[in-house]
Amino acid sequence: MRGDHTAGNSARHWTAKILAHGWGPWLVGLAGVIFAGVGIGLLVYAAREGFRKYLRLEETSGAAREWIIRLGKWGYSALGIVFCLISGFLVSAAVHSEANRVQGLDGALRTLAHQSYGPWLLGIVAAGLASYGAFMLVEARYRRLV
Repeated sequence: MRGDHTAGNSARHWTAKILAHGWGPWLVGLAGVIFAGVGIGLLVYAAREGFRKYLRLEETSGAAREWIIRLGKWGYSALGIVFCLISGFLVSAAVHSEANRVQGLDGALRTLAHQSYGPWLLGIVAAGLASYGAFMLVEARYRRLV
C-alpha cells in the first residue's frame, strides 16, 4: 500500500488503525451512523427544498427557477445517497471488524456499478452529482449574503 494514496486506501488504512483498538469497532460504527444521519438529512433537505431559503430566486425567470430547484433537489439527493452508501460500508466494517470493507466515493460508485441495474444506477447517481456541481455554480450566483 506504500506509495498508493487513493482515497479508498486511505480510508481503509485509518479504519484498520481504529479497528485495532478495543473501542475501534464502536467508533467506526458510530462514524457509519453519523454518515447515515447526514445522508438521510441531505435527502430530507432535498425533498423539502431547504436550499431555497438561501437563494435569491426572485431574480430569476419562472423557467430558470424551476431548473435551479431541480438541480438542487437532484444534487442534494445524490449526495445523500452516496453518504448512505459509505455509511453502509462503515457499519459493515465495524460489525465484521474488517477494514477492507470500507470504501470511499470511488468504492461506493464501483459497488453501484456491480448491481443488477448497475450502469443505470451509476448513471443516475453520476447525473445527480453533476447536478450538485451545477447547483453549486448557480448558488454562487444567487446565494443570499444576509
